[in-house]
Amino acid sequence: MKLFTLMIAFAAAALMLPLLTVAETVDPLLGAPFALRERPFFGETNAPVVVIEARSFRCQHCRQFQNSIFPTLKAEYIDTGKLRWVMLDLPEDPEKDESRFTAYARAGLRSGQYAAVEEILVENGRKPAYRLDSLLRSRDSVDFPALEAALDSAALQAELAADLAEGQQLGLKTLPTFILRKRQPDGTFLEARIDGVGDLAYFRHVLDAALKTEGAQ
Repeated sequence: MKLFTLMIAFAAAALMLPLLTVAETVDPLLGAPFALRERPFFGETNAPVVVIEARSFRCQHCRQFQNSIFPTLKAEYIDTGKLRWVMLDLPEDPEKDESRFTAYARAGLRSGQYAAVEEILVENGRKPAYRLDSLLRSRDSVDFPALEAALDSAALQAELAADLAEGQQLGLKTLPTFILRKRQPDGTFLEARIDGVGDLAYFRHVLDAALKTEGAQ
């Protein structure tokens, strides 16, 4: 996976984001192409800055970020109400059985146990997908019958397809990708994008710049 690059627009004019086909389905706190629907996130819904992290549980760099950088960002920015962190969980290859990871993540969200399931998926991202059932079933932190019921729900495949569609519309070049957005009074967004894994100091620099930018609601 390529090294990170930054496309930053916090110091420029507000970014005009395209609307979805049905404009009223756009999540007003995230902007297009994100529809107003249930999705996993950490932090306060109305935090001044939102980060959408597009990642894969199978991605080594994604797991590296999750284990080495995210805990500090969570303590400093998310838990303090400065930042909302939204997860967009994607398979690196939708045609392979690794999509089982994203299916379980969505099932965890539907059954109200995303954090517990996500932790196990990150921890076991290098293991074959066929081992997930036994791994999740063996953990006391997971209500596996509820998870299994959510996994078999008719709505799950539609949710996974919607996640993939959003990823495609974002034009992702690598995983992880971090999209930082700050909503303006007129409903447009200032945006910065980090492609790949930077270091902690770099994330702090970009987040602090976003939080200092005037005009957030």
